[in-house]
Amino acid sequence: MPGTGFEADVPIVEDDFSDPSTGWGIGELDEGSLDYQDGRFVIEFAQAQASLWSRCSFEEAWDVVRVSGSIFIGSQADTAEGAAGLMCGVEAGDYVGGLLNSAGEWVFFTIDDSATTSLGRGLLPTINAEGRYDVTLECAGTDTGATRLRLTVGGQEVAVFERTDAGLPTFERAGMYAESADVGFIAIFDDVEVTGGTVFGGFPGASPQAVSPYEELLYDLPSAFIEDCQPAPPEDPLILAQAICIPATEAAEARFMLFAGPAERDAFFQSLAADHDPSPTVGSCREGPFSGSFTAPSTNGQDGAYRFACFAVPTSAGDQTHILWTDPHVAMIGLGVLDRPDFAALYDWWLTIGPAG
Repeated sequence: MPGTGFEADVPIVEDDFSDPSTGWGIGELDEGSLDYQDGRFVIEFAQAQASLWSRCSFEEAWDVVRVSGSIFIGSQADTAEGAAGLMCGVEAGDYVGGLLNSAGEWVFFTIDDSATTSLGRGLLPTINAEGRYDVTLECAGTDTGATRLRLTVGGQEVAVFERTDAGLPTFERAGMYAESADVGFIAIFDDVEVTGGTVFGGFPGASPQAVSPYEELLYDLPSAFIEDCQPAPPEDPLILAQAICIPATEAAEARFMLFAGPAERDAFFQSLAADHDPSPTVGSCREGPFSGSFTAPSTNGQDGAYRFACFAVPTSAGDQTHILWTDPHVAMIGLGVLDRPDFAALYDWWLTIGPAG
């Protein structure tokens, strides 16, 4: 194939999912389920704004990996929307990947310490009304000189990516990834093949256009907010982008802030929470100032901790109530603001819309 460039021709995995013992990760989680079903692999979501993935491990590491398969993400008539794609990764649980979504977009992404970050996105040249695509993701690790990705759909190249400053050196896993915009979204995978190699021979064409940090932030926002947000100048050097949203819900305002990674996100959270000293003097945010965390299964098989803090902020117009939270899956912080002193109302809003979207 002209421009293939990724010389990954050694067979590693070939799976039509007719045998449910071939080693892909399965399970029932709060977010949804992953399982072999009738000769296919199915990821079904019980929560909106969630992500799940399954992976298989290799017997040795490869510099270059090609992952291909058939993916179904729902027809345009379906009301439950989401995205699905393929990944290359390492045993530590970090990945690079490419996906297609219900909006007719392709997206390159990374998963680092359970945080998902977009590397680039664009429109697919052709949208299949039935939501069925033959997808190939090719990955080259930094041991070849740079992180390089190539995504083809139906045999047509749709995007390439190259990054020299960071990435995974080699690959020890392949993965199937899905994320939900709505409850009930189903992603179906079939006929997955994985091959490996040691040589990257170059690819033609230009890398995808750079995506702004604000566009990356919008990609990760809870769906209830996307149409109600405007960009705002970052108020701290750690913040890459900020969106201010006016939801038609209990909160008067919601802010979302994007960070370079989990370390920057956690440092900002700790600093802002410390400024307001939400020391636990009550049992929960429903009753008054409070800080804490709760644990939910992370999509890499480990638990992820949502951190949150709620506190009162005096203003010239009276006290406001704030709730601040992090999400273990993305390098983002959310802040909900209620323009009156009512911890119970803001906490109920957060449980419904905030952390889970």
